[in-house]
Amino acid sequence: MLQGNFGNCYVSGPIKDIFAQRLPITSTYLFVAFIISTFLGISAGIICAIRRGGLLDQLVSLSANIGIAVPVFWLGILGIYLFGLRLGWLPIRMDFASR
Repeated sequence: MLQGNFGNCYVSGPIKDIFAQRLPITSTYLFVAFIISTFLGISAGIICAIRRGGLLDQLVSLSANIGIAVPVFWLGILGIYLFGLRLGWLPIRMDFASR
């Protein structure tokens, strides 16, 4: 693995080629998620600092605590349900037979 040999996929070929093909879009998603989470985190912190002890502070703190407490796999399932099934923004399966 350290030499770049990840093996072969029986359906799509060398894993190294699959990684190289999908790395740009994954990096784009990573960058956008980092920017959004940084913006939301700083904004939430500012709101909590300005409205300390108020209703808005409690709502922001509650939502942050819920976000930390919910397991990542559960958020993933909810994301697939919301963005894939309900909104139709993302594909929910990949059809390898069409390649």
